[in-house]
Amino acid sequence: EREIDRIQESVPPLKSFIIPGGHTTVSYCHLARSISRRAERRMVPVIEKREDIGISMKLLNRISDYLFMLGRKVTKDLNCEEKIWNPLP
Repeated sequence: EREIDRIQESVPPLKSFIIPGGHTTVSYCHLARSISRRAERRMVPVIEKREDIGISMKLLNRISDYLFMLGRKVTKDLNCEEKIWNPLP
């Protein structure tokens, strides 16, 4: 949580969705994030049967949030530009 907060303070606030990518390392962060989100979704039926492992779901959620912020930080550190998603008018 502290690292997520620290990174969030160092990157510009988001006002739109961003399109992952821009650099290979950033893409790896977003790929890892999507894998953790997939694991999170796959845990839903398991948690419905075993509530005692609900903390695992929370951990996966925080890991994916961290990986998203890490991707933003790496983008900034590499002087890459975040690609903003602009829906069609």
